[in-house]
Amino acid sequence: MKALSATSAFVTVAWLAGCALTHEPQMDAPAQSDRDTGTAAAGTKNAGQSAATSHGLIDVLDCAVDDGYQVNRIEGRSGSPEVYVLSVYESQRNGAHGEATVHVTRSAGLVLVLSSYEPTHWTVSGDENAHIEQVILSGYHPQSATVDAGVEVIIDRSGAQSGVVALSLCGYGDDSGGCDTRSLIAGAEQLSGQPVTELVGCYRASTFVLADLE
Repeated sequence: MKALSATSAFVTVAWLAGCALTHEPQMDAPAQSDRDTGTAAAGTKNAGQSAATSHGLIDVLDCAVDDGYQVNRIEGRSGSPEVYVLSVYESQRNGAHGEATVHVTRSAGLVLVLSSYEPTHWTVSGDENAHIEQVILSGYHPQSATVDAGVEVIIDRSGAQSGVVALSLCGYGDDSGGCDTRSLIAGAEQLSGQPVTELVGCYRASTFVLADLE
């Protein structure tokens, strides 16, 4: 595996049209009101249901539901390659420099956009069927990543506090803390050249798995 980091500027664009936001409480999570877990568009999954789309299935294995947080999902449109945005505010409690892992078993060609407000090192791995074409980093604080040797391109848009214009300071589907999920998705589309297939986020989490549907 190789560790990579870079910096450059990028200006975000308009909001991704036609997407649907859902909130998915994990087992034993505090109950959410109908307003908080609403179904804003036809085809949106109800809270607590599988987040499967017609493409892949993203699991967040350790969203901090005991602290009152939940998994947020925005389903977008299909492209080739598929673009998946995996986002958190922090991967460790209290903004410490954290570690996050992403394991891919999905066989389709895909782009991963990894976002965290707090500094995070992302470890991206895939099995023999995985086809990760690109990794994009974004966040207020600098991000870094270790990726499989077969990943051809990694683009860093993190480190906004140092003057880099990130895709978004943060954006995990809940913008109550000043994050901007719309800009994150729009920027991911602009940079990848494809529509975002799905965004999955949680305020605090560190373990993601992206698999084929069975």
